[in-house]
Amino acid sequence: MTKVALIGSQSTHAWSFVRLFNVEGVVPGLRISALCPECPEQDRELCSLGAITRTVNDPAELTDCQAALVLHRDAAFHADAARPFLHARVPVFVDKPLTPTVGEGSRLLALAATHGAPITSFSVMTMQQSWTRHVLPAIKSLGPLRHLQIDAPGDSNSPWGGILFYGIHAAELLHAAAPGMCHSVQAYVEGNEGGARLEYEGGTGSFRATVRLFSEHAHGYHVEAAGSAGALATTLDMDQDPYLTAALELGMFLKRQKPGRPAADILGALALIEAARSSLENGCRVPVHSPGMQAG
Repeated sequence: MTKVALIGSQSTHAWSFVRLFNVEGVVPGLRISALCPECPEQDRELCSLGAITRTVNDPAELTDCQAALVLHRDAAFHADAARPFLHARVPVFVDKPLTPTVGEGSRLLALAATHGAPITSFSVMTMQQSWTRHVLPAIKSLGPLRHLQIDAPGDSNSPWGGILFYGIHAAELLHAAAPGMCHSVQAYVEGNEGGARLEYEGGTGSFRATVRLFSEHAHGYHVEAAGSAGALATTLDMDQDPYLTAALELGMFLKRQKPGRPAADILGALALIEAARSSLENGCRVPVHSPGMQAG
């Protein structure tokens, strides 16, 4: 049995993974067996749901588990929670975004590499079947892109890291559609909504992308793209269980049966968010710096 430590209980992700792993048993031989408490009432309910009997305040006391999920809502707490497990060579999934900055994220990935500890991080939006099976392949079939727009939920005033909290979903979709091609970002805020205008360059030419973030979640996700071979406009539908595909991939990773996401993908999306935040702080267009690994 692969025993998993859960660090952070406030997010919907924690509830979904406890349900899928412990209640529904979608990954045989794996269950969340210990919890690092965060919110007393939610902790009690989560332990009751998943029949979790072990609670420990310090994540470092849970490194005897075979795997760990770091699911704090605020990315500012991710690195400190993950480090003890990386030192113990325990596989760690860190919820999106990995860290608040590319620099801290690259140092965390370098630490994992130094100790030979598997680590991964991703948004469940990139796992939805409408994206992986339909929308992303359709974008790739359009030839050199000339336009890309993503409308998504977002809240620049989120108490859990501001634009980072929801913006990372759109950033990961952008990075998957055009990896490593963005060279500058101009972000804006209007009330608690906002967005960004991104300039892309690649071997086949340049184009602009736009992200619009709406505080009302009912807007969902909408994607528009145009290239030399055609155009598309579509809604990005959620799976019947939005967390199931992610849980299945995550289970294989935590059991050391599948590697984590490449560092370039984890840090590439974070670089877009970091540039957007810098643009908001400075009131101007800023360059996107290519992320690289730093010494841990």
